[in-house]
Amino acid sequence: EIELLERKGFPFQLIAMRNPGEAFTHESVKRIQAQPHYLPSSQKGNWIRLLWANGMIVCHHPRGYGRALASAWSKWRRSHSWATLKHLLQAGYLVWRFLPGTGATRLHAHFAHSPTSVAYFAHVISGLPFGFTAHAKDIYTQRPQALQDKLHKADIVITCTQYHQKVLEDLGCRNVHHVY
Repeated sequence: EIELLERKGFPFQLIAMRNPGEAFTHESVKRIQAQPHYLPSSQKGNWIRLLWANGMIVCHHPRGYGRALASAWSKWRRSHSWATLKHLLQAGYLVWRFLPGTGATRLHAHFAHSPTSVAYFAHVISGLPFGFTAHAKDIYTQRPQALQDKLHKADIVITCTQYHQKVLEDLGCRNVHHVY
């Protein structure tokens, strides 16, 4: 998808949740021009970078960060998952480290679980619109309420089959499209 969109003239900034650490790459991936940037995937050894970036975001985007913090607190109260804090910190890092000067006009996450949580918080902080692509495991392995929250917050949702589209529509999503 990215290779095709690049050939059509769409610029990309790729931000990955973690470095795969593999030498193997598909030929189509080798043709992608955008070089990936990697978020700190764990707090261990990254606290200073994460906290510094988030502190800078608080100073430069206090309202957006305040809204993201309130949303994270609400989400944490429902789930009691520390992954919520991690996603908020990653989003602050993303907005501070990778967005300035790029001319980015939107955020799009691939997979409906953690990447979409990070993209959502980055959206709240930055004000950029966001959407996500949902496949299968990421649709069915999270609490329906958590997925439903993401579906209602995204301005576009893409999935790979009509079956998944119906499942997402049954959860109340009206802006879901299937792309094989």
